[in-house]
Amino acid sequence: MTTRSEAPDLAGASNQEFISGLLRTQLDSGELDVPVLPEIAARVVALASSDKADTARLTKLIYADQALASNVMRVAQTAVYQPTRPITALPQAITWLGISAVADIAFTVAVQGKLLNVPGHKAQLLAMWREAVAAGLWAREIAGMSGRPTDAAYLQGLLHEIGKPVVVHAVVEIVRRSGVPLTPDEFAAVVARFQTEAGEHVAAAWKLPPAIAAVVQHWQNFRAAREHVTDAAIVGLAHRFAHYALNDDSDLARESIGTDERLGEIGLEPVDLVNLFNRTERVLAQVRTY
Repeated sequence: MTTRSEAPDLAGASNQEFISGLLRTQLDSGELDVPVLPEIAARVVALASSDKADTARLTKLIYADQALASNVMRVAQTAVYQPTRPITALPQAITWLGISAVADIAFTVAVQGKLLNVPGHKAQLLAMWREAVAAGLWAREIAGMSGRPTDAAYLQGLLHEIGKPVVVHAVVEIVRRSGVPLTPDEFAAVVARFQTEAGEHVAAAWKLPPAIAAVVQHWQNFRAAREHVTDAAIVGLAHRFAHYALNDDSDLARESIGTDERLGEIGLEPVDLVNLFNRTERVLAQVRTY
């Protein structure tokens, strides 16, 4: 257990500064506890992006993890995805939804299971994850509307704030070990301060593609993403749409999105923006399946 007496350089700090100092030490020393990317998630994405992807291979891979297969079927069978006839088998789901969509579902549910298990913070983490899923879905919608690849956009949106749940895990553990409490506002401030840097650690540990790593680092300042500037702009706009759909669907929020400079970078016209807003209920219905 780390206490103030064992960290004299932080002895006079406020609780928030003390916890931040210990987290800074973890980040600088490479000791931040980054969850391991589930092997099945990595294999699903690799297969879906290869020229060997087909229904039989993806079915076999997902069925190797029965819990994952069950969750994929649960999502695929919801009304938002369902065709005129019920989906009763995984190959049918892949045929109907497509390899890419089923791979996205499989990756999402596999990673979700690694991130939400923090006693006392499950609701908070679930809300974060739903925002991440919403951002992934919006990124896919925006990318498709602008003529860019939708598969990469979904993962970029889903993972753009992957540092958030990692920092929550780390702060909960630091507070538990040190016995130094944080108020909810202090807790939120620490998460906000370190989430991007933690996300960079996750991107490196998971060996995520350069485009995802660039988006994790620069989605808030998309012009700094250089060759991935449009990817970062799409995800930044998707983040705003996710917040709008889940937290603030006011006219003011809608008008603010309409003046976002990312729209010009992506090449969206006013009619495209109207079409995106009209897809809000569809996106929310998909988010609710997780």
